Amino acid sequence: MNKLGYADDETVEIYKEAYLKRLKRYGLTEQTDFFSIERPEVTLLNKNQLSPVAKAEEIQVDLSFSSSAKTFTVYDNGVPVVSGKVPNSGKTSEKIKLLQGDNNISVITVDSKGFESDPETFSVINQEVSQKPVVHYVGIGVSKYVNSSMDLRYADKDVRSIAEYLGTKFENRITIDTLTNGQVTKENIANLKLKLMNTNINDIVIVSFSGHGLVDDDFNFYFATHDINFDNPEDRGLSYEAMQDLLSGIPARRKLLLLDACHSGEIDTDEELEQVAVANENVSQYTPKGSKVIKGKKNGNGLKNSFELMQSLFYDLERGNGSYVISAAGGKEFAFESEDWQNGVFTYSFIHALSELGYDTWKGKQAISISKLKEYIYNSVTNLT
Repeated sequence: MNKLGYADDETVEIYKEAYLKRLKRYGLTEQTDFFSIERPEVTLLNKNQLSPVAKAEEIQVDLSFSSSAKTFTVYDNGVPVVSGKVPNSGKTSEKIKLLQGDNNISVITVDSKGFESDPETFSVINQEVSQKPVVHYVGIGVSKYVNSSMDLRYADKDVRSIAEYLGTKFENRITIDTLTNGQVTKENIANLKLKLMNTNINDIVIVSFSGHGLVDDDFNFYFATHDINFDNPEDRGLSYEAMQDLLSGIPARRKLLLLDACHSGEIDTDEELEQVAVANENVSQYTPKGSKVIKGKKNGNGLKNSFELMQSLFYDLERGNGSYVISAAGGKEFAFESEDWQNGVFTYSFIHALSELGYDTWKGKQAISISKLKEYIYNSVTNLT
């Protein structure tokens, strides 16, 4: 990029850091020779015997592995459902519980070096209807902080608005848990996992975070809890991994994480608001979410838009737990409220997306795709601001 004149040194550094972080996530380095890697293999022995349409709660898959394979994982619609060590025999049979509706099954195996096989895949439509799914909404929003200079206006109201909308839409088929302001601590958030462990596989789980977000020079993202130390977020802040952990290992397989805690680099609040105040005369501005970056040890400037870069460069399906992520991409685009909205624009756009796109969670498959939902939110935010 730099040699071609497409980017300056700082931008190239940002992209490189994002690339290296992604390599590290998969146990790789810059020195890895990808062309010389001999990857393990997995074969679905009974693939031809599996019907594309079923009416059953589970199916059996018979698997065979190459000699270098050490562990394996079976995914259903991107969610890990079975995993384990490869037996000495190199073969195993596993029972897979099926969702109502579409099931896109994939199996991967990993060797001792962490290299993955190509996936072995097949799809089956399960016509068995055992029970209607329940929606579980967990909303976490912070407008009031111990450090009151960082207070926001609508973050706590955002989660209450989503809860109210979903409660009206799904009535007796929904559970709602919200934590706001002083309730938002690492301990209280971790306790929510116990409730989510009681979900069923056909249930839908929506977890939303609204408040400040922070990113350090190592691209580590933190959600600002009520009692966070903004100068040392590792102590009381909630890491991105901890946010994802809420959705990891729970029975429900339809999982959505909403993150309205965007980081936009080292913006100057007064300057930023002055620049955007005339963008839409029907919109009034307020304190931007995510207006702080942690200055790490690498340099004194920080790396701007690091979390935004990670979200835009890499697919938003975390393979680790199969949850989808819709996040606010940049602080300045989402730092607006209006008397007509009575919310942050991200929350307003999400609620209207569900209404206008006809999101129907009672069907065996989603009425709209996550990509369509995401596209609607981003377009709505752009148009409104």
